[in-house]
Amino acid sequence: MRVRSGADGSTSSKCTGADGDLKGPVDKNRRRIWSAQDKKIRGMETAYEFVPTTAVPLPRRRTKRLRFDVIALQETKTKETAIKKTNDGHLFVLGAKVDGKNVGGVGFLVHRRIEHLIDLTEVLSPRLAILRLRIDKRTTVSIINCYAPTSTATDGEKDAFYKELEEVTKNERSYYKYVVGDFNAVIHEESPATARTGPHGIGVTNENGERLMDLLEACNLFHGNSFFVKNVSRRWTWESPNAATRSEIDHVLTNRKWSLLDVSVVEAFRTGSDHRLVRAKIRLRAKLRRRDHFRPPPIRLPRYDTSAMEVAAVQYAWQEAQDLTHDYDLLVNGLLHCATASAVSGRANSRSRIDGNARTLLQQRAAVYRNSASSLLERATINKACRIAVRESIQRYKDTRLKEAAEARASLKRCRKDLNDSRSIIAVMRDAMGRPQTSRTKIEEIAVSYYTNLFRSTVSVPRIPTPTQEVAPRIEEWEVERAIRQMKPRKAPGPDRISADFLKSASHTIIKQLTKRFNKYLDAQRIPDQWKKSNTVLLFKKGERDQMKNYRPIALLSQPYKLFTKIILNRLERQLDEYQPVEQAGEYKQPLLLCFIDYAKAFDSVEHNSVWNALHHAGVDPCYINLLEQCNTDTFTTIRMFQRELRVPMEKGVRQGDTISPKLFTTALNHAMLQLDWDDKGINIDGRKLSNLRFADDIVLISQNREELQRMVEELDDVSKAIGLTMNRSKTMVMRNEWADASPITLEGTTLPFTDSYVYLGRLISMDNNLRAEIMRRRRCAWAAIGNIKEAAHLVSDKKLRADLFDSTVLPALCYASETWAENKTSTLMLVRAQRALERTLLKINRAKQRSLNLRSADMRSMSGIRDAEVYAWNAKKRWAGHVVRRTDDRWTTRVTFWYPREIKRTLGRSATRWSDPLK
Repeated sequence: MRVRSGADGSTSSKCTGADGDLKGPVDKNRRRIWSAQDKKIRGMETAYEFVPTTAVPLPRRRTKRLRFDVIALQETKTKETAIKKTNDGHLFVLGAKVDGKNVGGVGFLVHRRIEHLIDLTEVLSPRLAILRLRIDKRTTVSIINCYAPTSTATDGEKDAFYKELEEVTKNERSYYKYVVGDFNAVIHEESPATARTGPHGIGVTNENGERLMDLLEACNLFHGNSFFVKNVSRRWTWESPNAATRSEIDHVLTNRKWSLLDVSVVEAFRTGSDHRLVRAKIRLRAKLRRRDHFRPPPIRLPRYDTSAMEVAAVQYAWQEAQDLTHDYDLLVNGLLHCATASAVSGRANSRSRIDGNARTLLQQRAAVYRNSASSLLERATINKACRIAVRESIQRYKDTRLKEAAEARASLKRCRKDLNDSRSIIAVMRDAMGRPQTSRTKIEEIAVSYYTNLFRSTVSVPRIPTPTQEVAPRIEEWEVERAIRQMKPRKAPGPDRISADFLKSASHTIIKQLTKRFNKYLDAQRIPDQWKKSNTVLLFKKGERDQMKNYRPIALLSQPYKLFTKIILNRLERQLDEYQPVEQAGEYKQPLLLCFIDYAKAFDSVEHNSVWNALHHAGVDPCYINLLEQCNTDTFTTIRMFQRELRVPMEKGVRQGDTISPKLFTTALNHAMLQLDWDDKGINIDGRKLSNLRFADDIVLISQNREELQRMVEELDDVSKAIGLTMNRSKTMVMRNEWADASPITLEGTTLPFTDSYVYLGRLISMDNNLRAEIMRRRRCAWAAIGNIKEAAHLVSDKKLRADLFDSTVLPALCYASETWAENKTSTLMLVRAQRALERTLLKINRAKQRSLNLRSADMRSMSGIRDAEVYAWNAKKRWAGHVVRRTDDRWTTRVTFWYPREIKRTLGRSATRWSDPLK
């Protein structure tokens, strides 16, 4: 099928489906195969609405009895290429327009019924795109979508386009090739029929028509339109703006003439464009390949009625089994039964994005087009009215949803996610050699290869034998209830489809059943096999989207498993925290060097045995060590890039998404760093050496001379490799002050880059401790935050609600880490000015309007009702100061706060501002 966006922003469609009567003689085998396919497809009806989005008007106009498999799109006019999958399963491929012009852009709309057949989607240029479908192991179908230059274009542009189209068509090796699109070419009906063209057509052959006929000969293609007899009313595809000229300029070409059953215009499909939908019906000799795996239905997170859950749990006949795996299946069946019985579907959102006024106008437009006596002015007027009405209707729907979410103090981020009816799909990925791959099969191979290598154990770590196991205390119901309260809501379920919301609403009987199973696993020192599987989703971090390393794998684990490990974590947390060193955590005119360590995929690379050895060294009971070892032995994850589930074994790493994973990682890293003899390294702080600070895998090494720092980096690299960690050479950076040696620091022959500033734990660090750069960063973050709430804040009329939105999102972004600032008058003034600018945006009052209304800053603050940023930062500083003073474990935060470098003579003039000066 094919849909074309007109120059006015509306859309018209041409389709390539698989329906209709056979034309010409065919053998029994072909007829039988087609009959089977026809039986499967015939009678399907798909409803769409044409909903304009920020990118292009998407074809979703409610059009019943429109059957299609693929729609080729022209003139999408999008700013950048994107591949999106709608919530109803259809796939959009949207190509970018010509740079600097509002022209071009091609793409595809693929029905969810055949989306699993896609082998490749590639947008070659604003005028060419390829969609390749793999019907079976040997048969592929290539659909080449093109938008040719118009007749007013230069000969050079036309020749370049047809040359590129010829090369692309010849390079495609598929058995079936279909070249479809807007060729802006006319083939005269009286032109002599050849083997490549039929006897039917309208209009006079133009220059582009001659080029099209040359293309047929060069690529051994057949002109599908001309082989079928149609009335003029069923043949023309384009109408001139003055309605005086009607031509057939949209064509369907193929290398298998016998596969075309019909090519005709669908008159009933009207969208206000000057093009009409053209549908090509085809037959294939091969049956369509089925989905390789069953895809579960989309995740829905309803609310649960605890009373109804208790009734269902009491009435349910709970069963148990000796085998833990089978026993867990029985438990899941019971939990899912109770979840179904107690689910309370939220208020059904039956409102349509298209309101009554827009629907009425769309019906009027259909009536105007059905009336053959309607004038060109009437059609243009109703088209414009429909576009405006639909756009305004969608905006009102969006505003209403955002306003309701703001008034209910719900998540605006989740509301926007619900309003977004599509999600991005990975279109291209670079392999290990750096070559871009667009084939889905190749992308899946890249993902499996990358994560198999990432999770493969590469370092042999001897396992320290554990002593005789002790019997762990039984898990009590109150422990389960406490762990449930600590769980975060609205979290995606794991493979067993038990959601966190269900567990948070669990009744007494459910908690009793969970407690019984958890004690069984604790006594057996084993876990069910279902807990060893996880579903991994890839979250893009930053950088290039075609690099697999720029995606963070998040494991969607079983929620009962996470509840179980949370109970173990609650028992071990104090013991593991005490195992951590104090390093987990003014004017100084002596040499100082800092090295900020960055590990590549740290959580995914740590060896399992190093974790168990560290837990043993920390004094954790062997029963818990063995149980955690069971939770991480023979585990695997599945990654779904497109349709297939890709299985990846996990031989190392802690699973991101498990609540206990951060503690396991920091324990292993601390155990490795205990082997470093750094007591005499670092800088002297009141008689004690400070050599490093660390938070999880964010480590900074501290030294006074280059030679010492060089040795520290090498020693840390050695102990890190022993537990499977590898330093990222490009992101590990060195910072020095003006008195330090400028000689480079190297690591295995690679020079580590020097930097003047570094973002550590979200705070910009620099040697001169100039807050100007940090406050500028905070300003940018605050403007990004207000951009997320501005639309909702302008919709609500309640002053307190609007102020709460600002105070809960923008103010924390503006004042992040302000408790660590050694502020002065200049930095405070920058902070105040930044908040006033944000406040004006919140109130929709610019400077000129403020002056004209004679509003002072105090008046603006009274109108907004927001908290003062200066007071907010001061209160945060006092809270942190109290926290530091109450510390009794000799942390470096306390030592450095009260430290005065006595060996340094103060210079003349005013001393630099210290952090504690405002507190004196």
